[in-house]
Amino acid sequence: MSDVSSEPGFPTTPVAGNGAAGVSLAGNTSQAAGRLFGLNRALSDVCTVSRGISVSRWFSWDKSERGIHYYVLVWLGGLVLILAVGPTTGWPGWIMVGVVFYRLQDLIFSTLDNALLLSERARTRSRSYDSRTPVVLALVNIVQIVLVFAIAYLVLTAQHAGSFTQPPSGRFGYFFLSWVSLPPLGGGATPLSVIARALTIGEEGTGLLVIVIAVGRFLSAPS
Repeated sequence: MSDVSSEPGFPTTPVAGNGAAGVSLAGNTSQAAGRLFGLNRALSDVCTVSRGISVSRWFSWDKSERGIHYYVLVWLGGLVLILAVGPTTGWPGWIMVGVVFYRLQDLIFSTLDNALLLSERARTRSRSYDSRTPVVLALVNIVQIVLVFAIAYLVLTAQHAGSFTQPPSGRFGYFFLSWVSLPPLGGGATPLSVIARALTIGEEGTGLLVIVIAVGRFLSAPS
């Protein structure tokens, strides 16, 4: 499967097949879509809600491959800007955290939706896209996760000193802290507060998920 793993509404690339094999795959996908229950149904509903509140859906950026590339680049540039000059103290700092975590949920649930074909939109295969796009966007997702948690660590440390042992100096130091906290590295500063520990666990979990999907996209991409 070589569907795009990062953005809401990116139609999946049809899997090559011919004859009975191709018909059987399409039939299995259709039947699986109708058998969602339990945790699968709950995750499908969450993914549908996430797509509904996505900025890409509001402005129809998810209608084309070019639009999705622009959507990802705008978010990537915005996260870099927030880390570089965004506020870190008072309520403006927490607003910035809310913005970046909005992007995180957008990224994670669309990744799961496209990988598992949970929502009706993810199962719609209207056209074929460049097979390299899913791999590239999956790799960009990893950088975005690093930026999201770097901003969260920066604001947390500014609001609550002592959240980490030996907190970084300078904003780039928080990018480095976030980067080395990704699996399999896991060698960042030791979190001391409950919030810092929760953020570290969250980064390791989401980072592992996206890294596994990125590897899967790379291995499944046509040679």
